[in-house]
Formats: sequence, C-alpha cells, structure tokens
Amino acid sequence: MQTAIQKIGDTSLLVTPDGKPIPHKDAEQPTLHIMPKLYIPYSDIGLGNITLFGASVLPFGKNGEQGKDFINILPEDVRLTHPVPNIRFVIAGTSDRRMGWEIPIDPNRPPQQIQLLWWVETSTEDRIIEHYFDLEFELTQQGNVFSMASLNFAVGEEPRAVSFIDPRDVSEASTRNDPSYQIGYLDDRVIIRQSNQIRSCAWSDLGLEEFENAVYLRDTEPVATFKTHLEEFASDACIEMPAHVLKEAISRAKTIADSQEEFWFGEKQYEHCPGLQHICQWWNNNAPNPEYRRAVNIYLWVRVEDDSEYWAGWYECPNIEIGTLSPDRCAKVGQHIIVEFLQGHGSYTPIGRNGFMVWGVDGEPFWDVGAPLDQADEAYYGHGMLKGFSERFPMAWEQLQSFGVNSAYQDVSKLNFNILEVPDLDDLDESSYIQQPND
Repeated sequence: MQTAIQKIGDTSLLVTPDGKPIPHKDAEQPTLHIMPKLYIPYSDIGLGNITLFGASVLPFGKNGEQGKDFINILPEDVRLTHPVPNIRFVIAGTSDRRMGWEIPIDPNRPPQQIQLLWWVETSTEDRIIEHYFDLEFELTQQGNVFSMASLNFAVGEEPRAVSFIDPRDVSEASTRNDPSYQIGYLDDRVIIRQSNQIRSCAWSDLGLEEFENAVYLRDTEPVATFKTHLEEFASDACIEMPAHVLKEAISRAKTIADSQEEFWFGEKQYEHCPGLQHICQWWNNNAPNPEYRRAVNIYLWVRVEDDSEYWAGWYECPNIEIGTLSPDRCAKVGQHIIVEFLQGHGSYTPIGRNGFMVWGVDGEPFWDVGAPLDQADEAYYGHGMLKGFSERFPMAWEQLQSFGVNSAYQDVSKLNFNILEVPDLDDLDESSYIQQPND
C-alpha cells in the first residue's frame, strides 16, 4: 500500500492514493520509536561497509558528562537495509522489523538525548559518525508514539533525523535552516548535533507499514510488451506523442553540465532545462484543447510489469493505478509511458505558511507540496526524471530506442509533415531542406 500526506487546513492527514484515511493504530503506552537513518550518496559504499555500533539515551536528569550516564538501547539483532525507495538511505532495524525499534518511556521523565554511533569504511579511510539529538517531548491527543520518523515528514519545520558521513552532503532540505544544527569534524570523527521537539502521534500516522514488505523497482522484472490493462492505459491520455520527442528531451536533459544544474538549483530556474522546454513545446503546439497549451513542467508514469500499476518517474514517489490519470493533460508514448503536463512556478498557490499547490495544465490540482513557496522548484523533478530515465527504466528506454522499427512507437501514417517550398538547393546546406515531421 502506498500513502501520501494530505493537507487539510493546518492539519496533515496520512491517506491512501485514493484519498482514504489510513486506519488508526496506536501504541498502548508512551513509546519512543528509534529509527537511525544514514545518507550514503556514494556508489562504492554498500551495506557491508556500514555498522551502527552504538545507540543510547541520556535519562532524564542526567548531565551526560560521564559515559556511564547513557543507557544502551542497541538491539542485539540490529540490521541495516534499504527499505525506502531512495537507495541512498540506510535505515537500522532488527531481524523482524526494517524500520527501527521501540522502547517504552515515561512522558513525565523522558530521555533528554539520543546518541547514535556509525562506523563507515570508505575507499580511503574509516570514519566514525557521532550523532546527538537533544529532544523535547510533547504528548498530544493524537497518539502515544514519539518517533524519529516523524522528524522526516515533508511538512515539518525542524532538522530531519538523518546522519551524514560528510558535512558537504548536508543540504537545507535536511537542516531546514535551523541555526542550532551543527555538523563538523573532530579529529577523524564527524560530529552532528541537533535539537528537536517530538510530538506524539499514532503508529498509523507514520506510514511505516508499507516499507516493511515494500517491493521496489530494483526488485522487479520489466517486460517489453503488455497484455493486460491496455484500454485503461489508453484512457489515461488524450494524444499520442511521437517517441522521438521524448527521446530528444531525455538526450537534452542528460547533456546538462553540473555547473549549470547548480545555478538552476540555486536560482530555482529548472524550468529553463532544454529537455523540459522541448517536450513542453511539443505539447503546447499539439494539445487537443488549446486552453491547456500552457505546459512548463512534466511528470512521468511508466509501466514496468504486466500489472495494474504505473511506477513514478521520480524514485521517492508512490505507484498509482493505471486508468486513474486526468487524460486531458496527458500524452502516451508507446505501451510504456504517460507524460503528464503541469503548469509552472508562476501558477503555484500557497497553502498556509509552509505549503503550496501545483496545478496541471487543465487547471486541476496535481498535488500539494509541504515546503515554503519561495524554496520550491518542482521543475527540478521534471528535469531529473528525464535525465535519469534510461537508468531507472532500462526496458522502456530500450523500447524508445526502437523508434523507427517497433510499430508500437511509430506509426508514420499518423505523422503530418510540413512540405517546404525550397529555393535553389545549391544555396542551402542539406540540413536546411530535409523534410521534418510536424511535431
């Protein structure tokens, strides 16, 4: 089951993709949920190179000046896995639970601090990460669970509960510009200190159950053709996009220099990505409804296995059912891909202090984002989906590469061509008079 966070006024509610609230589930007594999470953006560091060798809490009333003040809470059967879609995150759990573990607490005398100790072997050195969380607890009527996972909600305002092996890997998305957040080196160790207020909630508010037995794209067996849900797939789009349009957009996105991306990221200008501009220009020239020819960004949905689901083009987003998209803002490419077209940054509307709505080209909501509007650049994800498409969806990319051979991706009889009136050919280079599709 996939879940999402829905904003209702100033309140957040965990819902299924069809908008239904998650059934309520809570702990019987006040509980602290420990969920160590480490960010590893380096391909040469695997699970075998990482050890969580310490997890302890500082009891209420202790000053922590002596190591004996800390109480060990590290399970004997601690395990490290990649239980979330983003494989760059490592999460500690146990032999029968992937997403952390729990300990009972007295909410009137709760732990003052959590200490996590990581050991990471890199290609050049071994590194120790010491991560300290100074905590304040607020017991609410929502539930009895105080969870480190709740600190990572997109709608939060305090630093996220994530450890790093290098201070250079830390972004504002993790620190949330909290002035109390500190990370730096002490000899050969990385020291991280942060302060958080944890508000209690119910287990069902955290949405962790879906990760315990989740299947990810890396676990699937992609297929080249489909036999089921063909009508539903066709109903999700109002027009067929020639495969070469998407191929060209992907190619343009892949050629962008890192320095250019750094500039776009800093200036919130990913809408200038030539891949996005290319594919959106095709829609703005060809969309059946002229009123919807205002695309600036996209979202990709891709069939992988012969089942009823699309995989999201962005790796952190949940799957959705085939046949549930808004066809008036979508184009299909072959049997595998739906391109959904969105309006740009100028159309976003604020939701409270820390949220905004993204709109489709049809004027209907696409989704709401739990971040301040002035920090937003949703085109970052559109560009990223194009740039990473061939690696994330190799089978769909292989089918796109068959353009001109596979009839599922090209029907020449359906293409309109501009027949140009060409002057004396001696005055022109060859590229200026080749007949081009009207795309």
